[in-house]
Amino acid sequence: MKTVLLTRPEQNAEQSIARLFDLGYKALNCSVFKTISIPFTAPDISNLIVTSQNGVEHGLRSIKNNNQHIFAVGEKTASKARALGFQKITTSNGNGESLVETIINQDNKQTSNNRYCHLAGTEIAFDISTALNKAGIIAEKITVYKTVAIDNFKENITTSIKSREIDAALFYSAQGATIFEDIMRKNQQTDALQHITAISLSNRIDSYLKEVWLNKKIAKEPNENSLFDALKW
Repeated sequence: MKTVLLTRPEQNAEQSIARLFDLGYKALNCSVFKTISIPFTAPDISNLIVTSQNGVEHGLRSIKNNNQHIFAVGEKTASKARALGFQKITTSNGNGESLVETIINQDNKQTSNNRYCHLAGTEIAFDISTALNKAGIIAEKITVYKTVAIDNFKENITTSIKSREIDAALFYSAQGATIFEDIMRKNQQTDALQHITAISLSNRIDSYLKEVWLNKKIAKEPNENSLFDALKW
């Protein structure tokens, strides 16, 4: 049985760990950062964009009017928005770039002067509001949460890495990849990475992994199903 290390915030890891167990893997979560809400004033805009579950948790949860049209990256993000009572949801299963294409195509079919607001974190992989503005669509970004790096791994994670128990590490964000390797360098454990396969959700995330790993793989599609499929070898 392979032992898989996740690098997700605690609030997002439980379901992923359960899925990996059902697929026949032992899973450990190694949260390398935590998310903290940033107070904001709800925008008077009918089209809201969320690109992660954190955007829903820290952003949409504070929106009292659930009649707004939600544009979400990924079905998991959409499901989390649905659970809060939002029903009008358009989903893109790719990434931020594909969601921009979806919005542009839909906006071009309408005659009203729509406005959009991206509820985002301090660190964003792709600036959706800027991309929409360049396409002639009015959009803005409101920062609703920030990420704070942890100082070190939990003791059980450090022990598992030292004892070469970890077969693969899954990376969901560029920030998570950077923080993980920073802690490995601080702990003088980078040699252990030569026994671990790193699997990233995208090419961009993979590019942030600078150390020497046993192997590096990239999910064929930027979603968790594809990430888990990459564990098959």
